[in-house]
This record gives sequence, C-alpha cells and structure tokens, in this order.
Amino acid sequence: NIIDPKDFNDIESGALYGCKSSIWSCLHDFGIEEAIDTAKRAIKMNQDCALWHFILGKNLRRKRRATNVSSDVSDSEKNHFEIAHAISKNQMFEVYYLQMCMESFKKFIRSRDYVIKKNANEREVISKAKKMLNTNPTDHKVLLKLALIFLRTRISDERYSAKKCLDAVNKIVPNNTTYLHYTAMLYEQSGDYKEAIKYFKKAAECNNLVAELSYIQYGWETGQLEPLPHLLRMLKKYDQSIKSRQIAMLLAIAITYYSLHEDIPNAAEYFLKALEIDPVHKKFQVYYKFLDFNTLNISSFLNNNFCPLLEKKYPAHTETCKKIKNLLNVKDITDLVEEMCGLSVEKKKF
Repeated sequence: NIIDPKDFNDIESGALYGCKSSIWSCLHDFGIEEAIDTAKRAIKMNQDCALWHFILGKNLRRKRRATNVSSDVSDSEKNHFEIAHAISKNQMFEVYYLQMCMESFKKFIRSRDYVIKKNANEREVISKAKKMLNTNPTDHKVLLKLALIFLRTRISDERYSAKKCLDAVNKIVPNNTTYLHYTAMLYEQSGDYKEAIKYFKKAAECNNLVAELSYIQYGWETGQLEPLPHLLRMLKKYDQSIKSRQIAMLLAIAITYYSLHEDIPNAAEYFLKALEIDPVHKKFQVYYKFLDFNTLNISSFLNNNFCPLLEKKYPAHTETCKKIKNLLNVKDITDLVEEMCGLSVEKKKF
C-alpha cells in the first residue's frame, strides 16, 4: 500500500524532510540553502533526531565558511552541534562538535582574559581529540577532522597526532584531496616546503581550490611558479563553482595584475568581473591576503586606493572605474537599507 505523506506522523514527516536535507547536503556548496531549509523542517517535526541537528549544524558551518573561514560561529550552529553530540555518541557528530568548539574563539583578540579562556578551551578540545584518536577510528572523514584539529592548535605541538591521523587515512584513501591538502599543511608546519609544495600541487590536481591557491603562493615565493598564467588557466577549471569561489578566483587574478605586474587596467577588468557576480557578497568586506598583497577589505581598497589611481593615471578606463564605483555603491545602499530596517525593528520593540 502507498501511504499518502499527508497521513505521516511527525516522526515520519521529519524523516522525509531529513532525507531531503541529507540529499541536498551531498551537493555540498550547491545545496546549502535547501539543506538548511529542509533540516529546519525536519527538526520542527522531530527534535529528538541527532542526525537532523547534525545536518543543520554542518550546513550552517558550510555557509558561514564559504564567505570567510574566520567568521564567527553563530548561536544556531553551536546549538545544533551541541544537541547532536548530546543525543548521540556518534564519532562524526563528536568531531564536528570539537571542531565547532575550536572555531568558537576568534584568532585575533589579544585581551588577557580572552586568551586564557581560548587556551583553556583549546586544551580541552585537544584532550578529547586525543582520546578519540586512541579509540583507533576507521572512518577517514573522522580522521581527517581530527588531523585538522591537531594542525590548527597553537598551544602545543600536535604534529605527531596529526601525522598519526594522516597515516591512517593514507591506508584507506591515499588519493583523497583533503588528505593531500592536510599532508601539505603538515609538511608546511614542519618547515619542509619542498614536500609541502608537492602535496599542495597534488591536491590542486584534484580540483581543491584552497590548496591550489596555496600552491600558487608557495610556488611564487620559491620561484618555481609564475602565478598569472596558472591563475588564468584556473578560470575555466572552476567556472562552474559557486559564487564565492568564482569571486575568489577573479580577485586573485585582479590582485596579481595589480600587485605583481602593476597592470592597473587589467586589474580593473577582473575587479569589475568579481563585483558583477555579486556586489554585496561578504568576500568584499573581509580581510584579504594573496601573494605580497593584503588589505582590511577589498571594498575599502577599491574605494580609497584603486579607483582614485585608475581615474588619475588611466583616463581611457573611466567607464570601467564608473562601473566599479556604481557596484560598490550598491553595497553601500544595501548596508544602509539593512541599517534602517534594523532601526525600525528596534523602534517597534519600544
């Protein structure tokens, strides 16, 4: 007999939405919004299923880090990882929970009290991660998450534990792109830059954009690679990526033209292409560093440095400059509207 979904009880309806969320989640960056929406529906129907909380937390994290890997963990993300971990002792849920705990503290706050709390949190996470490693997990995804936790810690040298994780992964999936990337990071931390570059390159060949940008950075620093030709070839390779990655690619090319080649007109072309994808994207508002260039954010750099230079020295490119300014203005207007809406909400509260 075929059962009409309208006759499902809450647990069955929750399972239906949860399965939809799981499928959307498998599409990674392309299914984030749908995965979040259907996971919320699943939890509304059944709040006692750890898996639905985990899927929601995982996709909230994915969405957050697509814009900026150093962005703050939201209360919602934290809450759902905590619930999943509390309900089930599944190792995957636990390692994501530990990762969330590590990411809950910002890197750059220097106040004494904050640093003390951050270090205490990190020690607790490392202790729990080591206990998990001592159970000899066999899931390569759990092992990779543990390896990253050990690689990221700053309060102690945990390279041995990271290597132990990566050696175990090597026996299971030796060509996994994340394994190759983290192995490069391990060699980088150990000061073996020759091996680091080799593994960054291997990961890049598996379409790992973050690893490929690191490969370009280290290849340029060691004189083994000319960034611009490599970056231009990457355009086609990643042309079907989500917006944040397309913007990242175009910004890398623009910065390379600007900083390494002092080619302002071509830099302007690629800054414009990046803005045309989404002028209000948060990638334009966060700290940016690539090759020998860094800035607090791309928007302020374009407004205060780049556009005045383009106008002054390259009058033939006035139209391009005008388009860049107009798109930056869209961002300013959007911010103003959001601020006004926020003030309106505050007034209603009173």
